[in-house]
Amino acid sequence: MLLAGLCMLPALGATPDVSVDEAFVILRVQEIAEGARPLSGMTYYTGTLHQYLLWPVFECFGYRVVVLRAVGCLLNLVALFLAMRIVARLTIDSTAHLWFGALLATTPIFLIYARFGVEITALSPLLITAGLLSLMSAWQSDFNRRVALKALFGGILLGLATYNHLLNIAVTAAVALSALMLYRTHFLRSPITWIIAVGFLFGWSPQIYLALFGNQVGALGETDQSLGTLALGIVETRLLAELPHLPDLLTRNWSGELVFQRFTGGDSSILPLPIIMLVGLTGVRIWGAERPVLESNRDRMLLGTGILLTGLTVAICPGLSSRFLVLPVALGPLLLVRLSRNARVTGGTRGKISCS
Repeated sequence: MLLAGLCMLPALGATPDVSVDEAFVILRVQEIAEGARPLSGMTYYTGTLHQYLLWPVFECFGYRVVVLRAVGCLLNLVALFLAMRIVARLTIDSTAHLWFGALLATTPIFLIYARFGVEITALSPLLITAGLLSLMSAWQSDFNRRVALKALFGGILLGLATYNHLLNIAVTAAVALSALMLYRTHFLRSPITWIIAVGFLFGWSPQIYLALFGNQVGALGETDQSLGTLALGIVETRLLAELPHLPDLLTRNWSGELVFQRFTGGDSSILPLPIIMLVGLTGVRIWGAERPVLESNRDRMLLGTGILLTGLTVAICPGLSSRFLVLPVALGPLLLVRLSRNARVTGGTRGKISCS
């Protein structure tokens, strides 16, 4: 947490340059302060939750870029803490969440977009991590009233994340599909599943309302889409053309090369060491395994969610912009920690590697 804060906060008002999206956020908050009550953001697939949250902060500290970005940094620091708690629940190793936090806190794409004051980078990580942590707590407990409330709360948070930006539906869909493939009928029969679904729909309800009635004009001048048009427009037609470039895009975003180009306009020759490390550790993990590599249901769930999240993100997001790949790239440090902390050298004449 301290490391991430030290990396995020310097020159907060000057680096990177103010974007059009950030300028829109400040103007929209001013409109809200003057009495407007919009439900849609800059486009029909974004909400205004982030802007309503900023309203009292701007009234207290002024309508300045540094205030906008400081709020985003603080929210992302809380999201980082919650993400570490999720990793602590996923792993047996008592230090895995600390290693994950240190890796994510120094990942270029996380650091630069944590300073980017728009809804998907400032607020979405907090809503998603808080929602997933609440759902994990519910799933790992025997069903009772308190567990039901946790499931409902988690579903509402994931629904609010989807209202905040439609791309976040990829997170809920990836987790749900992974759980369905792993647990099958048990997942469908569990009351927790349906409580989560109710909470999700409730959190997403402002965007559903706009999609059903389409009676509000978006900030860019377009009319909010009908439900049918919205459903048809989720999957980009450019998907098949972009898929071959996905490994290269993920590698260069994780290493920071594309982030550097995006905000400086210059080239960077950063070697994609994270991907090389991940491939190497995967090979070691498989070669030295005495038991199936995906023996744990948690590992299977993690792998399935990662693959589905990446695929759905590519299918939904326009043009594979770097800021839309923050969550898939953030799974890289988790995989590195999961693989490296589980591979250890044990005693023996040949130093055989075994995995737990």
